[in-house]
Amino acid sequence: MTAMLELRGVTRVYGTGENAVRAVDGVDLRILRGEFVALLGPSGCGKTTLLLMAGLLDAPTRGEVWIAGRRAEGGDKARDFRRNTIGFVFQKPNLIPFLTAEENVCLGMRINDVSRAQARVRSLELLDYLGVAARAGNYPSQLSGGEQQRIAIARALANRPALILADEPTAALDSARGRRVFEQFKRVASELGTAIICVTHDHRSLDLVDRVLEMSDGQLIPASAPVRP
Repeated sequence: MTAMLELRGVTRVYGTGENAVRAVDGVDLRILRGEFVALLGPSGCGKTTLLLMAGLLDAPTRGEVWIAGRRAEGGDKARDFRRNTIGFVFQKPNLIPFLTAEENVCLGMRINDVSRAQARVRSLELLDYLGVAARAGNYPSQLSGGEQQRIAIARALANRPALILADEPTAALDSARGRRVFEQFKRVASELGTAIICVTHDHRSLDLVDRVLEMSDGQLIPASAPVRP
């Protein structure tokens, strides 16, 4: 099966000499098409740094990042590649408050030179797919936390990315709303073939993921089976 994300010996060192800190230390990782993976570990273990490198927002000190079969490059090429290949979902939805749900989803497509009409059609399709089509005309302040996060997922899917990177997307949600977000990720992975890696401290919905990984002191602990209730 096609690998959507490969990290090959990825290391990230901050500082030099005695002050050097290995935030990520020689990580190898392979995430397949349609695979939903949870990444666990204590604060400060390197999870977010790993996600930043996978998302081409930070460059590794050593090692290689491959996405959808292509080796990632830096500079402007990384920015363009990221925009077309990777979707991001964060702890806070970060929706633009003066844009409606539909307009928030459209924005990334418009930046990517998709016509207004095509962006609107795609936006409404995604909002319907994620069960929030009735909220298309609402502003973020008129939406619940769970609805806002589903809008954020729709926005991440807008440019049909091969990979979605999520950083603590359910941290601000209660257990029921958090589980619905994981259910949406599971559906996106299985039906659309999008690879998803989700950094989380939330153990309540790990039965929905395909694989659980753990980090400790910048290194990846061997994969475990999904946690079942």
